[in-house]
Amino acid sequence: MQAFGGNSVTIPFGEVVPALQNGVVDCAITGSYSGYSAKWFEVSSHLYALPVNWNQQIHAANKAYWNKLDPKVQAFLEQNLQIMYDEIWAAAAKETQEGYDCNTGSEQCTQEIKGKMTLVQATAEDHELLKKAMADVVVPKWAERCSAECVADFNTYLSPILGFTASK
Repeated sequence: MQAFGGNSVTIPFGEVVPALQNGVVDCAITGSYSGYSAKWFEVSSHLYALPVNWNQQIHAANKAYWNKLDPKVQAFLEQNLQIMYDEIWAAAAKETQEGYDCNTGSEQCTQEIKGKMTLVQATAEDHELLKKAMADVVVPKWAERCSAECVADFNTYLSPILGFTASK
């Protein structure tokens, strides 16, 4: 948030609604469905559809354990992990859309209670501003805290996707 001129504060998730209601904070960031589930729509008027975060997941096995697995089990896992990853991404997209739908009261909402928020779509300029903030502020501050190997791994695996590099 500091990259955009805001002040970041940490508030326990369950205290966000009263903080918004009482003007302690002006806005809050979470996933669209988690915000819906916490009833943020009761104290907020607008929902901005711009993801500003990413989540890391890892599925790992100790090499000694992996080597003990039957080769058929190894093959099964290797063949099906991509299916699982695709299903995780699809479920995340569905949940995000359900959050948009329920927070805004769309007919597509499958929940009984519907919010009345206005959904604000991010523009191409918004996405570029986010990418610039990531490249110019967020990733450099992260790289300061990360080891040289960590930064090198970022540049090997993420830089080709994101379009910018990190430096130590």
